[in-house]
Amino acid sequence: MAQFKLVEPHGMCNYGMILPSRSNTRLALLNRLRIQRVFKQYGALLFRGFDVGLPEFDDMTSRYCDSFVPNYSSTRQAMSVDGRTQTVDLGQSAFALHSELARVPWRPDIAWFACLSAPEPGQETVICDGIEVVRAMPPDLRELLSHRSLSHKTETPKEVCETWVGFSDPTEASLRRIKSDGPFVFSIENGRYFGTYTVPVLHKPNFSKEYAFANFLLFARFTKKFRDFPTFEDGSEISDEICSAIKKITDELQVDVCWQDGDLLMLDNSRFMHGRHSVKDPARRVIATQFGYASFLTPKRNPADEPWLEDTLPA
Repeated sequence: MAQFKLVEPHGMCNYGMILPSRSNTRLALLNRLRIQRVFKQYGALLFRGFDVGLPEFDDMTSRYCDSFVPNYSSTRQAMSVDGRTQTVDLGQSAFALHSELARVPWRPDIAWFACLSAPEPGQETVICDGIEVVRAMPPDLRELLSHRSLSHKTETPKEVCETWVGFSDPTEASLRRIKSDGPFVFSIENGRYFGTYTVPVLHKPNFSKEYAFANFLLFARFTKKFRDFPTFEDGSEISDEICSAIKKITDELQVDVCWQDGDLLMLDNSRFMHGRHSVKDPARRVIATQFGYASFLTPKRNPADEPWLEDTLPA
C-alpha cells in the first residue's frame, strides 16, 4: 500500500491533513491500516490533493464502512440511486454544531464529506472536537452534566410502536409493565403514542477513553429553537444558562474547514460535531455526504444487538 504525508493538527487546526506522496495521488492506494490508526487518534482527517469525485468518494467510504444510513431530511437531495450519497442541506442558514443523527439510536460512526465545488471564504463547514469541549468545561458544569442524560421524545405512529414492543394495541398499563430490549421507551398520552430515546450528555466515543460532548443539543436550541427537545432525562428543560455556557466553549474551539475542490473529510461522528457558517451562494457550494458504520470497530458490531440497523444500506 502506498504511503502518504500526514500534517498533524496544530494551532487552531484540530484535524489531521492527509496529502499524497510523490509516488501516489490515488486514495485507493493509501495504507488502510495506517489511515485507521491516525483516524482513531485524531478523529478528523482532511484528504487534500487527491481530486476526489463521486466514484472516488464511493470507493473510499466503502473501504472503511460496511453499511450506511441516509439522512431523510427534506432539505437534502439524493446524489445516488440508493440514496447513500446525498447533498448537504441546500439552504442558506448557518447551522449550530451537532453530531449527525445523534437524536436517534442509529447514529452513524463516520460522517463523510466530499467537496465537489468549494464555496467562497466565509461559507465554510465548521467542526469541533467533543473531547476538547469536555476538557474546557468548568469543573462544576462538567460534574453536573456527567450525571445527566438527554431525552429525545417524539410522537410515534401506533403501528411503529407496535412493531417495537412486539404486540398489538398496547395500553398505558401494558407499556409500563414491559421491559423493552429496544432503545426506545414508549408511552401513551391523551391517545397519542410517543417514543423516547435517552443517552448520556457526556459519553465515551468509539476510539477514546475520555468523555466527549457530541450530540444534538446545540443544534436543537440555537438552530431549531427547540426548548423541549431534547430535555433532561426527567423531562425538565435544559436551561439557557447551560446551553449558552456550552456554546461559548464550542465557539472558542470550533475551526473552519476551508474547502478546496476535491477535498474529502472523514469525521468521527461519535466524537466530533459539525456545523456551518451561512451560505451566500448555495449553487456554488457543492458538498456530498455519506454517513457510515465503521468496519474496523473493536469489538465488531453485532447486528443481533442492534436490529434497528437492519435497514441500512450495504457498502
